[in-house]
Amino acid sequence: MAVPIEEAIAALSTFSLEDDQPEVQGPGFWVSAEGGATISPIEYSDVAAYRLSLSEDTKAINQLNTLIQEGKEMGSVLYTYRSCVKALPQLPDSMKQSQADLYLETYQVLDLEMSRLREIQRWQASAASKLAADMQRFSRPERRINGPTVTHLWSMLKLLDVLIQLDHLKNAKASIPNDFSWYKRTFTQVSVQWQDTDSMREELDDLQIFLSTRWAILLNLHVEMFRVNNVEDILQVLIVFIVESLELNFALLFPERYTLLRVLPVLVVLAASSEKDSESLYKRVKINRLINIFKNDPVVPAFPDLHLSPAAILKELSTYFPKFSAQTRLLTLPAPHELPLREAQEYPFSRQYLIVNHIGAIRAEHDDFTVRFASAMSQLVLLKSIDGVDVEWVKEVKGNTYDMVVEGFQLLSRWTARVWEQCAWKFSRPCKDPVPMESHDMPASFSDYEKVVRYNYNAEERKALVELVSYIKSIGSMMQKVDTSVTDALWETIHAEVQDFVQNTLATMLRTTFRKKKDLSRILSDMRTLSADWMANTSMPETEMQSYPHSGEESRGTLFYSRPVAPTSAQVHCLQFLIYEVVSGGNMRKPGGIFGNSGSEIPINDLKQLETFFYKLGFFLHVLDYTATLGTLTDLGFLWFREFYLESSRVIQFPIECSLPWMLVDHVIKSPIIGLLESALMSFDIYNDAAQQALVILKQRFLYDEIEAEVDNCFDIFVLKLCETIFTYYKSWAASELLDPSFLFAIDIGEKFAVQPMRFVALLKTTRVKLLGRTINLRSLIADRMNKMFRDNLEFLFDRFESQDLCAIVELEMLLDILQLTHELLSKDLTIDSFNLMLNEMQENVSLVSYSSRLASQIWTEMQNDFLPNFILCNTTQRFVRSARVPPVPVQKPSVPYAKPNFYCGTPDLNSAYQSFARLYCGFFGVPHMFSLVKLLGSRSLPWLIRALLDNISNKITTVEPMITGLQEALPKSIGLLPFDGGISGCMRLAKEHLSCWHSKSELKAEVLCGIKEIGSILYWMGLLDIVLREVDTRQFMQTAPWLGLIPGADGQILHSQEGEDSPMVTLFKSATTATMSNPNCTNPTSFHTISRQAEAADLLYKANINTGSVLEYALAFTSAALDKYCSKWSAAPKTGFIDITTSKDFYRIFSGLQIEYLEESVQLQSNTYEMLGDSVAWGGCTIIYLLGQQLHFELFDFSHQVLNVAEVESVAISPTQKNPNFLQGIEGLLEAMKKARRLNNHVFSMLKARCPLEDKQACAIKQSGAPLHRIKFENTVSAFETLPQKGA
Repeated sequence: MAVPIEEAIAALSTFSLEDDQPEVQGPGFWVSAEGGATISPIEYSDVAAYRLSLSEDTKAINQLNTLIQEGKEMGSVLYTYRSCVKALPQLPDSMKQSQADLYLETYQVLDLEMSRLREIQRWQASAASKLAADMQRFSRPERRINGPTVTHLWSMLKLLDVLIQLDHLKNAKASIPNDFSWYKRTFTQVSVQWQDTDSMREELDDLQIFLSTRWAILLNLHVEMFRVNNVEDILQVLIVFIVESLELNFALLFPERYTLLRVLPVLVVLAASSEKDSESLYKRVKINRLINIFKNDPVVPAFPDLHLSPAAILKELSTYFPKFSAQTRLLTLPAPHELPLREAQEYPFSRQYLIVNHIGAIRAEHDDFTVRFASAMSQLVLLKSIDGVDVEWVKEVKGNTYDMVVEGFQLLSRWTARVWEQCAWKFSRPCKDPVPMESHDMPASFSDYEKVVRYNYNAEERKALVELVSYIKSIGSMMQKVDTSVTDALWETIHAEVQDFVQNTLATMLRTTFRKKKDLSRILSDMRTLSADWMANTSMPETEMQSYPHSGEESRGTLFYSRPVAPTSAQVHCLQFLIYEVVSGGNMRKPGGIFGNSGSEIPINDLKQLETFFYKLGFFLHVLDYTATLGTLTDLGFLWFREFYLESSRVIQFPIECSLPWMLVDHVIKSPIIGLLESALMSFDIYNDAAQQALVILKQRFLYDEIEAEVDNCFDIFVLKLCETIFTYYKSWAASELLDPSFLFAIDIGEKFAVQPMRFVALLKTTRVKLLGRTINLRSLIADRMNKMFRDNLEFLFDRFESQDLCAIVELEMLLDILQLTHELLSKDLTIDSFNLMLNEMQENVSLVSYSSRLASQIWTEMQNDFLPNFILCNTTQRFVRSARVPPVPVQKPSVPYAKPNFYCGTPDLNSAYQSFARLYCGFFGVPHMFSLVKLLGSRSLPWLIRALLDNISNKITTVEPMITGLQEALPKSIGLLPFDGGISGCMRLAKEHLSCWHSKSELKAEVLCGIKEIGSILYWMGLLDIVLREVDTRQFMQTAPWLGLIPGADGQILHSQEGEDSPMVTLFKSATTATMSNPNCTNPTSFHTISRQAEAADLLYKANINTGSVLEYALAFTSAALDKYCSKWSAAPKTGFIDITTSKDFYRIFSGLQIEYLEESVQLQSNTYEMLGDSVAWGGCTIIYLLGQQLHFELFDFSHQVLNVAEVESVAISPTQKNPNFLQGIEGLLEAMKKARRLNNHVFSMLKARCPLEDKQACAIKQSGAPLHRIKFENTVSAFETLPQKGA
């Protein structure tokens, strides 16, 4: 069944094509090239239909408008002209024979450019002649034609402005005469073979005179104008019109005002140079009025990078017009560059050029207008959604809409004019002593363009300009979005204004003021005839309406319908002319101007009404041409162009640091102001405007190519810097959040670690950036860049860790935690890759079968090369510290990589704070480092590292075995117990005699000690790891036990709270599934069954991981298995079957000898041997002894134990008076070291008994009879991938 059209349309109206992208760019109507009401497509040809004797006037206006358009194109050619000579090749001496060909090619290239200059020369002569002829028609004593109308006056002024601009460009472009000189030189060379070149030479001479003569166009215009007399009248009329328009602010848009300001000084010079009566001008216009205008506007914008100074123009033209040189008051006005610095800062008195002085008021205007415009649009939308509303309310709403649009145009005109004027002021006042914004950026010299742009704007001025550009673009975008919504309201309001005036106001005037004045009544009737909409009149029947224009009676309060029918440009033109005729009577010479005529017979009230409507007519066309007017008022492309300075600086193009649009973008990125960042993309609209001007107005493709190249470069840099800023902010935010609160509470400057909030959400949501006709997904670019930055940051952190020792693992964990929180905070506003995915990529741990990782490999490499050889254990503090011994082979490590502060913690202050924390852990390796290591490696890579360390134990045992064998072979055949009767000295002497065989094996002893030390370090490291893993497992158990129904038992075992029943987690999901299934509204019961089964699987998985083994116990079991290979050598069975006291060379004997030697050496020679080995030697040696079952042998036959036993007996037997002080001084240190070693050995044995008891598996135990029990092997494998041995298994 087909859907009715009304329902389909209603359904479509419910769809929204808008998204949540914020407005961060200006209006986007730059592809539009439609003609508007201000440029009439019929060129006033419909004026003849109104029979007002204005045909000649409108014909002249059309001719002038054509000349104006042609002149603007000529101006574009001159402004964009670049020297061709610079691109000409220079032939080397070897190719001089081709000089003639080069001249010919050069001539052909330059002839094309010179033809354009000849065209400009011919056009200006024709335009000057036509303008002078047009002025002379209105300067005759008898007035035979109607006019000039206000439109005609504007056309004259605009054409004169075009001629002045062309003259100014011709004077400023030094490359034009330079190219012409080359052209003439090549012409001389190539024309030798030509015939009849006289006419060409004459053209060249004329063109040379035209190009070399300053103000040639103006001088030619002066000659054309004063061929006849009485032209002074029209000049004075134009001057009076300009002065009144400027004083009354009659120029509606800023381009019109600048046209008046540029033309006025030239007209004053022309009028004052008259042969007739040059002083008559100052009778109509007081000279003080002219001086005030010139003072208030010392700089007038003319071109993007060229300005005009009225004072400078007057002074320069005085040399060409001698009669004007007598006007000393005008000639003494200072030009902007002539003002002293202090005076320039206060000049001008009534208007300030710098935006920074007005930004507060502009900000208030923007906020107020935005609120009121949004309210007006809301009322308009409400009006369209309601039927049968009150007519007066409709009129009020639409009238308010019109007023808001007019106010918006006026605001945009004022604001854009301020940008133009500030640029012109900056160009007129270059910076004399440039100070770079950054200290390292100090070039040897500065170009002129850098002095007027790059170094001429301080930070406050850049901020103010960014704000104003944002306000212009935001208001323009807001008004452009509602163009279709306000069209009918604007047209109806204009229609109502016109009809109210012609049907009511003029009717009242005809009945009262002009009733007896037939001439004026005829004019008013003509106004009603050409503009009254009798079809909308509802007060009279149709028969009366047909006869109404011919009847003399008027009805009061005529009612009419407001229709969206606007007047044409011809109607506006005619109405303005008729009002001008009524007020001035067509007499241009009357004093007082148009509406200031004190001798007029029109009452003041009526004159005021005519004046108000006259000014409204001028604005109607701009309002009707809504899009074109909005485009003109928001066009800021002039901020990019720099053609004049490119020529004067003799460079192809300036760097982007000198480009004002990029300066604004760069300032926004670097600015700490919170709300300014959202204006970054507004500044890129300047490039859109500049590209539009290059293609449509200037019509130069090379300019567009330059803009496009700069935009490509700038946008890439912008995205890079924006991502740097975003990353730095979120990194600082994360670092500030993770900073220890107690640290912040303890210091007085904690506020410097706080991060000021910034608004990036608008930019992060932007998916469509319109740039030179392209649509760019900024959000996607930022996401890609952020993914790269996170990976680069991870790469840097790992590189930094690889350049340091193992103690830096805590710092690495802190920095990774900060980076992970940064990722978490940023992920709330931006879709980026998973942090775990990026971390695994950087660790090269993405494969499912990869159990190693970059970090685990680096830790293992670091332990092999640096940690195990060069770190010693302090058993008291449970820490490893770096040994004082200089390693024989220096550890080769890469240099610490450099990175910006945002790769650390964001800001220098936060970096300093976290570095202070990191320095607390950089001098040792202990439990905090082990926590970090376990967290970073995780359950995937940690087993690999454990296996590598266990393999290293096995390799070390294999390495030291031949060394120990060498020491065993060197021992004497018989080593008895140390006798008590010899005392301490005798015992030590006898022990030295037993071990004297090792004197030649010092290197071998050192290698054995280092090997035992590394084995002990690994085992103690495993003990620390076991402590940390047990704490981690306990924490995990506390989190999962309530869900699994587990409780700890009295003996430490884990019990089930409800034996034989499901865990609370499974019970919860099963009950939820049952309840859901019983609900008849359940549409998908299968998914709940799946959830219940997944809960059962999770229950089994977590319960299987509860009973974990001990890493240390497994390491001891592994070491025991590794020792089995050498048990026969290191723990040989006695031949007699009883304990061998004198001939035993088991491992305990070797370790005992090594221990007493390095203890004695460390005491007697005052060396740091002990400090270079630490407590790891005791851990390694005692563990091997314990696992070999030699603990009792060691405790019985250890040299140190025996010496200490003798010392105890001797200290009791000898009285204190018989002790030798000198002897005691040397022996006390050794005894103390032995006692310390004995305590440490006993501690190690007690720990081993607790963690690896040998009651059931005791090796070499002694029966009461003295017979030994043979050693029993542990039943486990060397592989770390097998199940760890369970306690009690």
